[in-house]
Amino acid sequence: MCKYGTYKLLKVNYRNLERCIDACIANEIKELNENGIITLGCCCGHGEHAPVVLVNEKSIKSMLTLGYDYDMLIEYSNVDISGVHQFKLNTGCKTSDEINKWSIEQIEGDLFSGFS
Repeated sequence: MCKYGTYKLLKVNYRNLERCIDACIANEIKELNENGIITLGCCCGHGEHAPVVLVNEKSIKSMLTLGYDYDMLIEYSNVDISGVHQFKLNTGCKTSDEINKWSIEQIEGDLFSGFS
C-alpha cells in the first residue's frame, strides 16, 4: 500500500478508461485487465485495510481460477448498480513499516523515471 496520492495512470478494460490506480497495486490491476478481468475499482488500503479489487460478476469465475480469494458482494443502496464483487489482492503492504519501505524503494527505483 502506498501513501495517499501515489498513483499510476492505467487504462482499464471497463469502458476503456484511464484511471489513477494506487501505485503499489497498479501492476497487479494491469495484469488482471490483461487477463480479461473487468475491474470496476480498487484500493490498496493505505495501511488501514487489506488491498482489494472490485470486479464485474462476469469475472468471478476467472478470478477464482486465477487463485484470488473472494471477499464479498458489494450492494449499493442509492444507485442502480449490481453484480459488483470484491476480491482480496496479492500485492500491497499491510503495515506502516511496509508502506514506508515500499515508498523508499520506489523513490530509489523507477517510479518517477522519465521526469527531469
